Amino acid sequence: ILKLQFLYLIGVGERGVYTMAEGRYDVTLVRRIKDMQRDNVDVKTAWERYCEEFGSGTKDPSRHPAQFLREFLSDLPHELSGGARGGGGGGRGGGGRGGGG
Repeated sequence: ILKLQFLYLIGVGERGVYTMAEGRYDVTLVRRIKDMQRDNVDVKTAWERYCEEFGSGTKDPSRHPAQFLREFLSDLPHELSGGARGGGGGGRGGGGRGGGG
């Protein structure tokens, strides 16, 4: 059980283990997406569809690397995001969504 707790704390995702030290797990982005889902059913629906299409169906934001979360925010229609964007590099290339690794 201790091992499971440790893995949960560092963020184990579908594509491997993401650690804060590697800059792949971003608590701020995770909280932001969770808050946006709670505040707006359309954002929740958009997140679920995005995860189905690009995230192997995994809907927990803490189970995805920061780049995946930034791409979702970047792709989110302006009216749903409240004008705030995820920042950072655009991302349909290389190690982005659904990318094998």
